[in-house]
Amino acid sequence: DQFAQEMVLGKIASDVYNEAKKIVPLRHVGVRKSKLLTQVVQPQAQAQAPLPEAEG
Repeated sequence: DQFAQEMVLGKIASDVYNEAKKIVPLRHVGVRKSKLLTQVVQPQAQAQAPLPEAEG
């Protein structure tokens, strides 16, 4: 999710530009196309059972 947002907003292209300009002079860097190869499923936090209250 964060990677997709950074790609759309141009942060990825900006980071690539800043690193590549150290090697060769560039005018512009842009991301034209991207492809999702696999989707990582993160396990959801298990709901904890409420502790039994002391009867008293």
